[in-house]
Amino acid sequence: MATMASSKLTSDKDNPKKLQDRLKYVRGDKEGFANCAEVEAKRLSMHLLAF
Repeated sequence: MATMASSKLTSDKDNPKKLQDRLKYVRGDKEGFANCAEVEAKRLSMHLLAF
């Protein structure tokens, strides 16, 4: 889980709020992390369907 969250940190470094949200997943917010992963998966699926 930390690997996935840390990979998002580099793209969100300019936004302190997003950085703070990502760090809480690294610290053990498993439910929040799972929710974020589900939302991201849906977003990526929709993006792929657009092609």
